[in-house]
Amino acid sequence: MILVASAVPGANEALALGRDARAAAWRAGKMRTELDRRLTRPVPEASPERGWALANRGRYALEWGSAETECARLSARWDALMDALREVAPRTADAVDAAVWGTDL
Repeated sequence: MILVASAVPGANEALALGRDARAAAWRAGKMRTELDRRLTRPVPEASPERGWALANRGRYALEWGSAETECARLSARWDALMDALREVAPRTADAVDAAVWGTDL
């Protein structure tokens, strides 16, 4: 893990926002995987479980949509902040990027 503490305006905010964006991307991927798993299972015919199966599919679809929206929102903010940071301090931006995504400099 790389620790970035910078006096460059926006660097610490970019680090926090990047970590939030990464977590949102992970959650959206996890929710999509779970939704796909549930959609591949057959829905029971005319039984009480049918209602539960359909409700769970709907719930996971709604949660996945929410997670995707949050991921897109945070990623857009992250991109804009990183673009601004790269103009001011490219090396600091590289360090923030490495700290968020776990890449080497």
